[in-house]
Amino acid sequence: SVVSAAPERCEARVLDVTDEDAVQAAAAECSDVSVLINCHGVVFHEAYLEARGLARFRREMEVNYWGQVIMCRAFASVVGRNGGGAAPSMGSTSGWAICSFWP
Repeated sequence: SVVSAAPERCEARVLDVTDEDAVQAAAAECSDVSVLINCHGVVFHEAYLEARGLARFRREMEVNYWGQVIMCRAFASVVGRNGGGAAPSMGSTSGWAICSFWP
């Protein structure tokens, strides 16, 4: 992992990326960030037409899309102040999933 390769320069955090207040608090606490690596995501492997509702699909969007937006917005000024400017994203497990659209 990146953290084990450079533990003096990297830190991993467990964070609910859909919780804007928690993300803002993390950005305030991590004031020395120069590169933000987003590595989060969920996939429920549920066929569109077989799903009983939209809750799981909404959760996937909350984490996979809005989590990215929330993280980048919260850390943009921190990264900029530290001379950085990068926010690479590592694909979640959903990048390896095959979605079954039809039963």
